[in-house]
Amino acid sequence: MRTASILLFALLQVSVSCAAPPQTDAIPSSLDATRAQLAPTGKLRVGFQNMVTYSKNPQTGEFSGVGVDIARELARRLIVPFAPVEYPSAAKMLASVGDWDIGFTAIDPDRTDVVFTRAYMLVPNNYMVPASSRFRTNSDVDTSGVRIAAFRGQTNDLYLTRVLRAATLVRADGREPALALYASGQADVFSGARDGELDYLAQFPANRILPDSFLDVPHAVALPKDRANGLAFVSAFLDELKASGFVADAIKRAGLRSERVAP
Repeated sequence: MRTASILLFALLQVSVSCAAPPQTDAIPSSLDATRAQLAPTGKLRVGFQNMVTYSKNPQTGEFSGVGVDIARELARRLIVPFAPVEYPSAAKMLASVGDWDIGFTAIDPDRTDVVFTRAYMLVPNNYMVPASSRFRTNSDVDTSGVRIAAFRGQTNDLYLTRVLRAATLVRADGREPALALYASGQADVFSGARDGELDYLAQFPANRILPDSFLDVPHAVALPKDRANGLAFVSAFLDELKASGFVADAIKRAGLRSERVAP
């Protein structure tokens, strides 16, 4: 009997030693390295500047939108707090590289101080004109003497600066001031995101939007150049969110009408 008891005890010890180790909350070293790149201060500081990617409730201060949903999910996976940082324009945000860890903005070849992920969303930009305007197509707009209102430093301004041959850009430091230029007759055409123009038309129906987008702006996540090692992680993360339907659902939740998931 004593021998049998000793044998049983030995067998139990072997069984315990071969069992899988207990689950713990330890964070993999690979996640530690990624977090050091993407959230070196211990929180994910996220730059926002475009009404298409985020909004803020004036009463509660709550952030929402496509970019907010994506950033919150990234912060959750990194196990760090989400810390939004607002800017009045893309130019202001990009001039503040280092004060944010990732930024939601549009890809443009002139934005060379940051690195970009692959695009997650395409935002149609169209021309808006008075209902009585002679302009019917985008090519009609690029003619001598035509003045196009644009938000200075935004992607459509940068793009049109490169491609226009005859028309002239009239710039303002903000979307509302650019609309004011157009509404006051200081510009013949307004250039901007189609959804924003649809909102304007709802208030001022004596206008119309030309049918074809002159630029489907690719929106992506920007990172400071010195954190480029985090780029592959965020790009793969966004690819996963696109494939799973997360981005499409976020676009719907935000109430966006013209935007679509980037291929």
